[in-house]
Amino acid sequence: RQVLEPTCKQDIYRELLGYARAKGKKEGWAYYAYQAFLKEPPDRAWRSSSLQSKPLTPEMSSWIKGYNIRRAKSHAKYGT
Repeated sequence: RQVLEPTCKQDIYRELLGYARAKGKKEGWAYYAYQAFLKEPPDRAWRSSSLQSKPLTPEMSSWIKGYNIRRAKSHAKYGT
């Protein structure tokens, strides 16, 4: 993967946060999805409910779809 600027990383987290809020998931889902996407945890300063979410890009929407499929297959194979 390419090296991303901190603002790009925050935008990624905001997109994941927007998806989590729209689907009724807990905000922790965005934290773990971000870790899966970038292989590092998000900045602690971003973990507040006042952070504004951002609409999904087609690329992020596609990644989330694959992420959900991988998680479902893993849960089916290994259990919860």
